[in-house]
Amino acid sequence: MIISTSVRTMAFSPDSLVLATGDGSGTVQLWDVESGEPRGTLFEPYKGALTSVAFSLDGAAVLSGGYDGTAQLWDALTGESWGAPLGGNVGNIYAATSIADGRFLVSGVRSSTLNVWEYDAMSGEQQLSALTSNTGGVTSVDFGSEGTTLASGGEDGTVRLWDVVIGEPLGIPLAGHVGEVHGVAFSPNGTTLASAGADGTIVLWNLDPD
Repeated sequence: MIISTSVRTMAFSPDSLVLATGDGSGTVQLWDVESGEPRGTLFEPYKGALTSVAFSLDGAAVLSGGYDGTAQLWDALTGESWGAPLGGNVGNIYAATSIADGRFLVSGVRSSTLNVWEYDAMSGEQQLSALTSNTGGVTSVDFGSEGTTLASGGEDGTVRLWDVVIGEPLGIPLAGHVGEVHGVAFSPNGTTLASAGADGTIVLWNLDPD
């Protein structure tokens, strides 16, 4: 793969056959992993660099977020946008994720807010809730495999779990890092959550109720 601009973020499709990259010019590019050739560009670039891209769990959609404070859902096959950019973000988007069919979309910004949408292909997006999250700002997000539990990492060094259906936190913040959390990721079975911090540590959290 030869890329002429600076790549700021990337994500694999669920089947690992496609790589999505977001660059400093605000463009999302899809790549065929086996051949290394581009599969198409998602046009209508952002006003500024992209900071996050994520595939839906079924691979049908790509969610992107940028420094201009907007999140956009794209059709991964045609490259066409699904509806207007998702608003409601105050500040740069540093993390974005989505699940099957774009049913739940989340963007995290440095203003300590998680914006959650439910996307409907017929009527467009509907903002469900704005969650007041980690103190100082959200730096990373990930969905559990069941699609209703969300983890967020923040500048305050904590990890928080959320039920996105009711818009409420699950339990108390998980504190295990000195400095901000750079990444969070659920295991495929949802019983373990990994968090990586600026302090150079990775913490594994046991979420199994048994």
